[in-house]
Amino acid sequence: MSGATTESLFSTENFALATQYMLELAGVFAVLAILAFSFQWGIRFRLVGVTSFTLVLAGGLFALSIVPFTPTIVEGAVSYSLVFDNGGSRLAIAVAPETTPEGVEATLRQVVLNKTTYGRAGRELEIRARTIVHPSEDVSEALYLGRAVRSLSSLEDDAIDIQLDPAAFEKRDRVLAL
Repeated sequence: MSGATTESLFSTENFALATQYMLELAGVFAVLAILAFSFQWGIRFRLVGVTSFTLVLAGGLFALSIVPFTPTIVEGAVSYSLVFDNGGSRLAIAVAPETTPEGVEATLRQVVLNKTTYGRAGRELEIRARTIVHPSEDVSEALYLGRAVRSLSSLEDDAIDIQLDPAAFEKRDRVLAL
């Protein structure tokens, strides 16, 4: 797919390195626990707990080092806020009022690619993009600028139906021109 790249704050290599450090720390705690039992220290059982917890953390970091943790970034996508997600088939996002139609389309594509998972219920995932405009003082109006729909029956199918609402963009432009 053109225009889509992947970036991540945390790479799998970073998680692998953190796993290594956590295992080394667990080894240090294990040695301390053995010494504590040998010399009958009062904190010996606490050291067993700390060692166990450190191993659990290392296991979690190891799992994150195996699974790719990279969201898809679509060129031209703008910043958005997730407004509603029922965990199933519907999401709503909010974008800035001055977002261009191309920006809304790219953002919808990015959200669809990042939010489509096997755990979602329903036959298709629908994402709606909205913005808030203020036609007059003390009045706010939500405008739905577009929607994206993707089938959840086959995640290998990259077909995404994106529809923008030209009437909503025209109304937004009229309100912003005031």
